[in-house]
Amino acid sequence: MMRFVDVMYAFPALLLIILMMAFFRSSFAKAAEPGTVQVHDERAGHAGRRDAVIFIGIGITSWEGMARLAPRAGAEPARERVCGGGASNGSGQRADHVRHILPNILGPLIVAETLAIPGYINYETF
Repeated sequence: MMRFVDVMYAFPALLLIILMMAFFRSSFAKAAEPGTVQVHDERAGHAGRRDAVIFIGIGITSWEGMARLAPRAGAEPARERVCGGGASNGSGQRADHVRHILPNILGPLIVAETLAIPGYINYETF
């Protein structure tokens, strides 16, 4: 899974968004009649679709940094403490993960995502 994340992380997010905008621009435009000049009107409803493509592009690329950060943020040490001893209190593995691992990684992930928001705003304004 992490090799897939590494491959996705190597591809620039801004380039992907630009390619998506170029690809989907042709599907948003109406065909003009031959011999006429087509005037693009922002109020015609294309702006909402354009924004949706930008948001989808940001969503496709924004999870990669979090996926790389989560194991390093405390999931590995907490998993070793919880699962390493072999003894369990009778609750399921999912309950152990929610109780022990999630609180350890939640703080660093919230901070990282908060610091990434200006980058998302830059993508949208570009």
